[in-house]
Amino acid sequence: IYFYIYIFTPSCKSSIMPELRVLFLGLDNAGKTTLCTRVLSRLNISNSKNDTIMPTIGLEAHVAKYSNYVYKIFDMGGAGHFRSLW
Repeated sequence: IYFYIYIFTPSCKSSIMPELRVLFLGLDNAGKTTLCTRVLSRLNISNSKNDTIMPTIGLEAHVAKYSNYVYKIFDMGGAGHFRSLW
């Protein structure tokens, strides 16, 4: 199992709420979507009504506000034909 989690913290002093960008990136079946779902549930954001996790096709983006931050969370599919994008 191999995947990366990148956290980007752009310095934007003009915004009231700082923005954090999180990218889940890695090989297929590494657990990126599972981890992303767990993070979203900790932020009290639920994007599905059931517990079935399907493989990510392409890119999924989520936005959450939590603890004076705006989180932009990206889950990138790890299938072979998407790897050329990273």
